[in-house]
Amino acid sequence: MNPDLGINAELFGFISGIFFIGYLIFEIPSNLMMKKFGASFWICRIMISWGVIAVATAFVQSTYELIVLRFLLGIAEAGFFPGMIWYLGTWFPKRYLARSIALFSTAIVISNIIGAPLSMYIIDTVNWGSIASWRWLFILEGIPAILLGIISFWVLRNGPADADWLGSANKEWLLKELESEKKIDSHTHTVSFRYWLIGGFCSSQGPTSQ
Repeated sequence: MNPDLGINAELFGFISGIFFIGYLIFEIPSNLMMKKFGASFWICRIMISWGVIAVATAFVQSTYELIVLRFLLGIAEAGFFPGMIWYLGTWFPKRYLARSIALFSTAIVISNIIGAPLSMYIIDTVNWGSIASWRWLFILEGIPAILLGIISFWVLRNGPADADWLGSANKEWLLKELESEKKIDSHTHTVSFRYWLIGGFCSSQGPTSQ
């Protein structure tokens, strides 16, 4: 990519970093949108836009185009990881949540173990139709994200209440567990906030330390 687009080391660092600017700005808004529109729709949106932009990157002809797409890729990907953590929390009671998050995090590590050598294999061997291998890398790794994004829309459910495959007894038990934990959390947060408010007020009115 660097010789084809005339990218030097400084510009490569800037192009790599601008991804995180879009990611940082849209991280919280993306999670708010997930809660508003539902996890199945929003995860689908993230994966499809992520894949489309990755494929589009294969066709850039200038560094300016690459900079714009890298920024857009950060926007597209923003909210995926914290959104998935939140999504798991809508399904698993707390005593099971740590295990589910650990499995999800392990899957990320496994994807890196598989993805890194696979990416290098594509770079080293795939140059079909006189198209540069680095362009094929974006195409071949962007298409699965699009396809899996479409599948996720039909497979994922926004929560246990929408799970038609979950037995009625199991669904009822799970919903009760989650609802009871939500009430406890709400009470705990209220007490914690009041304690912080009262404690802060008392400390400001009390004698200063030495």
